[in-house]
Amino acid sequence: MSDPKTPEAPAASVPETPAPTAPGGSAVPAQTEPRPEPAAAPAPSGEPDSTPLAPPASASSSHSYSDTSPLGLLLLDIGAPANVDDVPAFLRRLYRDPYVLQHSFSGLFLDLVAMGLAFSRQSGVKTALKAIGGTAPDEVELEKLASALALGLAERLEAPVRPFVAFRHSGPALPQILEKVRGAGCRRVVGMFARTFSSPGGSRSMRVELSLCGNDFPDLDLSMIDGFESEAGVRQAFAVEALAALEGVPLGERPEAHLMFLLQGQPVKGGTDPALPRAQAFAAAVHEAMGVRNPFSLAYQNGVDPRATLMPEAAEEIERLASEKRRALVLIPLSHACEGLATRWELDVALVEIARAAGFAHVRRARAPAGSAQLRSALVALLQRHLAEM
Repeated sequence: MSDPKTPEAPAASVPETPAPTAPGGSAVPAQTEPRPEPAAAPAPSGEPDSTPLAPPASASSSHSYSDTSPLGLLLLDIGAPANVDDVPAFLRRLYRDPYVLQHSFSGLFLDLVAMGLAFSRQSGVKTALKAIGGTAPDEVELEKLASALALGLAERLEAPVRPFVAFRHSGPALPQILEKVRGAGCRRVVGMFARTFSSPGGSRSMRVELSLCGNDFPDLDLSMIDGFESEAGVRQAFAVEALAALEGVPLGERPEAHLMFLLQGQPVKGGTDPALPRAQAFAAAVHEAMGVRNPFSLAYQNGVDPRATLMPEAAEEIERLASEKRRALVLIPLSHACEGLATRWELDVALVEIARAAGFAHVRRARAPAGSAQLRSALVALLQRHLAEM
């Protein structure tokens, strides 16, 4: 058998970039006030919308980047509780979102359901936060990526780009960030959902809020990218991280190590996950880019993600693999570009413990690829193409 072919590594490492800054150059402060409820959204239907947001009627869609108006780059995500005290409110906000559970009820009954679900999940999420030091890393990691992408995009456009981060169900909230965007002098704003796959409960929920916020910010020309699964450079970046984790397995065990690609559970309607077929194709493409013959499978991680539980579930997949007497396992998260609560807790703590208890001698975990120059280059190219198409 020929040696595994290794994906082309990034040409050069990218130095650490400063965190996003608020207008005037000061660091964007962490959200300290209670996060407002998300904007009211119409009931979800169908697949996630992949079309650009229409510019507000009063906004021009032909902004020049050679003038003094900087471009706003806005990374968007669902969010995570900032700390243990924020868990109950975060879960209530999450479950009140009709795109998360895709329910048909509203009003007081919705509030009661959201409160009940939040109460049932609080203990597990608090345990997860405490296990990783009491603070979710999601915002900090997303700010690093936003700054790096803004720097790369500014170099390509030869124009100023201002990075911002906003969340649907935790701080910093989108309306507050759009005020900062306006204060920074931006007129054209590109939002990017910072997860690999579009989904009703993720990118579409975020798209709806961004569209509704556009009514309050008619001077901002808003558009959004729903995900980046189709980018070859993104798949290659995931493959590089997966190979690095595989190389941590002892050489004698490496050829038979099982590669488990992991997704966060998506909301379910009618017992289906609209993102699953695309995720399966993405996992197969990453495996091919790795250039190895190791067996692989796809499973859902659900220990932290407080949404619908789907099959196959990671813990059960680990038990199945253990019954086949496998000794080495590589966990490869696919849903996120950045590290977050879902990777630092469930993958690094919960699933590792389950795998070792099941009899695996070697368990390794691939990093999320946000620090990869290859991923950053692919996302910058996607942003540049999006701007050209607008």
